[in-house]
Amino acid sequence: MILEELLREERFRYLKVLNKNADLSRDVMTVESTETPDVEKYIPQNTFLLMTGMAFQNNPQLLCEFLEALNGHDCAGIAIKLGRYVDELDEYVLETADRLGIPLFQIPMNMTLGEVYHEILSYIWNNQNDNFLSAVNIHRNISSLILRGSSMKNILNNLTAILNKPVMAVDMFGKIQDYGYTFSKADRKKGVEIIEKLMNNGALEKDSYYLYEEEEKRYCIYPIKGIGRNTNYLIVLNFNPEGKEQLVLTMELVLMALGLYFYRDLYVQYSHMKTLEEFFYILLEQLGDKMWTERQVLSIGGAYGFTAAAEYQIVLISMESSKRKKFDSDCFSQSEESYILVYAWIKQWLEEREEKDVLIFPQESKWRYILLIQGKKTELKERYAQLYNYIKGRFGKRITIAQGGIISSILNIKNSYQEAEDCMENGERNEEYSYLLSYKPKDIMELFKFVPERERKDICRFTLKELAFPQNQMQEELRKTLYTYLFSGNSITKTAENMFLHRNTIKYRVKKCEEILGAELSSVSDCFHLQLALLLSEYDNK
Repeated sequence: MILEELLREERFRYLKVLNKNADLSRDVMTVESTETPDVEKYIPQNTFLLMTGMAFQNNPQLLCEFLEALNGHDCAGIAIKLGRYVDELDEYVLETADRLGIPLFQIPMNMTLGEVYHEILSYIWNNQNDNFLSAVNIHRNISSLILRGSSMKNILNNLTAILNKPVMAVDMFGKIQDYGYTFSKADRKKGVEIIEKLMNNGALEKDSYYLYEEEEKRYCIYPIKGIGRNTNYLIVLNFNPEGKEQLVLTMELVLMALGLYFYRDLYVQYSHMKTLEEFFYILLEQLGDKMWTERQVLSIGGAYGFTAAAEYQIVLISMESSKRKKFDSDCFSQSEESYILVYAWIKQWLEEREEKDVLIFPQESKWRYILLIQGKKTELKERYAQLYNYIKGRFGKRITIAQGGIISSILNIKNSYQEAEDCMENGERNEEYSYLLSYKPKDIMELFKFVPERERKDICRFTLKELAFPQNQMQEELRKTLYTYLFSGNSITKTAENMFLHRNTIKYRVKKCEEILGAELSSVSDCFHLQLALLLSEYDNK
């Protein structure tokens, strides 16, 4: 269809041509409403643009440059609502439009852009050919919008014009993804309430649409299937496809196209999650090597929500899995989809509660999530219960929660993280909350594993000399005597009793140890260092 055919229609007589040499033979394929001055990069060919001219207020030169840019994209024409931001077009603008042949139109002040958009788009879709509203053509057009990277807003606006009904998309958590321009605020609120109500009683788990009537309004709810479950819902207001085969097929193909959009969006979410995960690993590495100062951590991490606080704590949330397969980022299955969706819900859950000081990072390699709690938090167990119950109820999956220790400096995040990891593997389940693991304190021997082996041996040799790792029987006996003496409260009598030796033998050996070590065993400080070194060397001997 060309512009001239559009203008012949009585309903569009309000569109006034402003320039003399307007090329009315230009094809019109679609209509867009925008105020963006660089829109030429994004619109498809043969687009009829609607605008108020806000971006070009008091700047006719910029409008001329805009016309030049559009000319290379076969723009059908531009309709401007004069009188709001631009009272009239500069003569230079009209001359530029005439030179390029781009038609300029005036929209009356009593018409809204939404009304014009709806009327023109409806006419375009209804008049391209007799079968334009057939299911295949609609699917093709919606799919084309998706493949061109159109926003959900634009897709739903087009769908509104096609069906001539208000449409809205809502995700499985009750969050509005977007809506067409005719869906009122009150109806949006009611639509979300209905979705939540039906989700809670399981009515939306089926694959077919659901009709809900209330207050003389009919909400037709279509599930949009993800990989393994319904992840989003399309609400069409006052719409009933029952007994209308063409509408049924149309909606099936539309839902298939929207499923493609949300599948693509799943990968976009994953890409963002991957960026967060990589940052967290870099943070742990830098803190482990003591490369960053506290100021650097807060400065670099500020973009991710890091803030100064009196205390910090790492909490790990692990999802159950019947098969601990590797996360497949190239081909998502139901497991990967659930992992991404749970992450999205926890993030949304934190935002709704304005928990800006609680950050979430993904850890896909272990199918879990990392929470960084900044500042003192109360009622954590109640919040964990909310997380557990919602994820179990909505996803049918159980989670396990493990807490690291509370630290006073952000530079010690790695310590809290390591404690949370150990708690996840070896922690004891809480009697009241079975999904919550409690940290099991280590004995001193277990703590030595965090000291590198080379450093352990160097410390032992420096402190214990030849008694660190005995090479003959005499050194073995002296080491044994030293150990027993120090852990018997430096008592000759108790040491003799414990070793079944004469007191004089013990005195001789203690004196010999002092000579080898170059230390006085009467010194509390020396004895403490020797005790630690003996334990440390025993760890390596084991």
